[in-house]
Amino acid sequence: MRQKRDGVFVWVTWLPKLMAGEQQCEWSPWLKANYEYYERVTDDFDAVAWKVEHTRLLRDLRIERQKAGNQIFIESQNKFKFKTPDGIVISGTPDMIELTKKGHGIIYDAKTGQKVQSHQIQVMIYMYLMPLARPEWAGTVFDGAIQVQLMMLLKITLTTSSRYWHLINHRLRHPVNQIAVSAMFTSKSAQRE
Repeated sequence: MRQKRDGVFVWVTWLPKLMAGEQQCEWSPWLKANYEYYERVTDDFDAVAWKVEHTRLLRDLRIERQKAGNQIFIESQNKFKFKTPDGIVISGTPDMIELTKKGHGIIYDAKTGQKVQSHQIQVMIYMYLMPLARPEWAGTVFDGAIQVQLMMLLKITLTTSSRYWHLINHRLRHPVNQIAVSAMFTSKSAQRE
């Protein structure tokens, strides 16, 4: 049975498709942001096959990157929660983080499907939020990479200028705020009835 969350909660993977224009419907992320234990529509997606392939891809990437002698952090070690000034919680789990001997970070996202722009945006959100959400990563400069079948699909290197981060912050806030505004509007409408 659907249950209202205590506050607005947004998982990073819900945002990139909205930000890239690959998804126009805001209803789905709004529902997930404001409710938990909601009924999911069944589809023909084979989650078990995806998990097996994703795990294999991530394992192979980890083994390859460990050869350089750098520290590697996998999935659950990378989980974060960031609370915006508006009280919205944004949470995510980058697939892998590599910390070089010089203290530089690389955030990897392993993809088993086709390249889409939202993948790049997802990694950019991780690159932006990780130093803000986790004190041990504060001050770390991150690059990003999207990995598909041991072929580097895309390397993302970003400047840390305040202008760039302001732009990312603005673009990130827009879909998050749309979800929150929808939540406020819906709750006010429900109160009037």
